[in-house]
Amino acid sequence: MGPLRTHLRSATRLAHERVDAAFGQYDLSRRSDYATFLSHHAAILTPLELSLEAAGVARLLPDWPERSRRHALRQDLEVLGLLPPSIGQGATPQGPAALLGMVYVLEGSRLGAAVLLRRVREATDPDVRAATLYLGHGAAQGLWTSFIDRLEQSPQALADPDAVVAGALAAFAAFEAAAGPAGRQKEGRTG
Repeated sequence: MGPLRTHLRSATRLAHERVDAAFGQYDLSRRSDYATFLSHHAAILTPLELSLEAAGVARLLPDWPERSRRHALRQDLEVLGLLPPSIGQGATPQGPAALLGMVYVLEGSRLGAAVLLRRVREATDPDVRAATLYLGHGAAQGLWTSFIDRLEQSPQALADPDAVVAGALAAFAAFEAAAGPAGRQKEGRTG
């Protein structure tokens, strides 16, 4: 593990744990929980990707179109008969290093998505099992590894690691806010 990744992992550990806890309350094999999970992700992923694009993410990551997952997420929502949520304002990266910090969170979520995908595939509802484009996006492409390689070699990130951390923390905070109280409190739910 490179020094920048080690620094990022340490500096964002608590934020990462909070997001995992907020979204970890969902039983992804249940249609209602999975639909809520996807809707909450769409509410933040779409504006975040749009903000990254407006800030020029493709200049730093020319393969950005292959990395973007909002279209896959929208298709999964459609499989479940859901409309995409209204699009709010995404966190705006404050410079290239912060932008890379935000992408760090998005790309890192692919690792957890592989675990979540196994849970979704255990669902009895065939629509839930069919709505896996988002969680399975880029699974065989090595996108996480290639991103980390680029991050560790990025002059912008190496020159300002604190900005990379700030961007990652902003992305984690956006996901935590998107989880909402329903993501953190499951008591009393039946189904």
